[in-house]
Amino acid sequence: MQSAAVGFQCPECAQQGARRQRLVDAWRRQSAPRLTYGLIAANVVFFIVDQALGGRLGGIYADFGSRFALWAGLGSNGFRVVEVGIADGEWWRIVTGGFLHAGVLHLGFNMYALYVLGGILERVVGPVRFGLIYGVSLLGGSLGALAMTSPLARTVGASGAIFGIFGAFALLQMSRGQSPMSGGIGMTIGLNLLITFTIPGISIGGHLGGLAAGALCGYLLLGANRHQAIERERARPTMVAITAAVGVALFGASVLVAQLVVDRGSALIGG
Repeated sequence: MQSAAVGFQCPECAQQGARRQRLVDAWRRQSAPRLTYGLIAANVVFFIVDQALGGRLGGIYADFGSRFALWAGLGSNGFRVVEVGIADGEWWRIVTGGFLHAGVLHLGFNMYALYVLGGILERVVGPVRFGLIYGVSLLGGSLGALAMTSPLARTVGASGAIFGIFGAFALLQMSRGQSPMSGGIGMTIGLNLLITFTIPGISIGGHLGGLAAGALCGYLLLGANRHQAIERERARPTMVAITAAVGVALFGASVLVAQLVVDRGSALIGG
């Protein structure tokens, strides 16, 4: 037996306590999720600038929102087809669309979810893996939105990245031997999917694409059970590289889908 703070412990219990204390100490060292705060700040700054320079997604092309929103490039100006967007080389829209929002409530809901779940996820997996999860999920959401949203509509919002955090968080719990339903994230995903499919005007493709991309990132970086979690930790550099490659592939796929959307839409309109 070994002396403890209260009474005595057997050697195995003492070792378990030491391991738990190391986890607590690691958590305290990561108490400030700086990347999460930086992402929130970037979204807020984009929103303020968008409002200051117009804030009308359906307005003239010079508006900030119109310039940086996710948009394949097919628009209608009377009987004339205007093709200015991702398909014409404005590839930055694939990323910048995820930092614009259609209103204060839209921004507030997304940033609250990012603050709560993103902060926890970053503390656990670290800023590098969290940044990959967020970025790849954003790209997955952009691809889904381009594939499933009207080619005449512009899409904005960090929802794809937020849904990706949901998916990765579920895999994090699974990698710890927990059920996503018992921890609440399963119900959170279900509720948000219900809202996605029942409220008009929400990008279904963006949400589903982000969720799928985030879950894939979680599987690659964290695993789906305790055994895989140990393997992923041993092969962390390799899994980080593979996840980054997935992000590059999603970006390239978004460019290709945008071109297909514009070509098909132009043919239908008669351009």
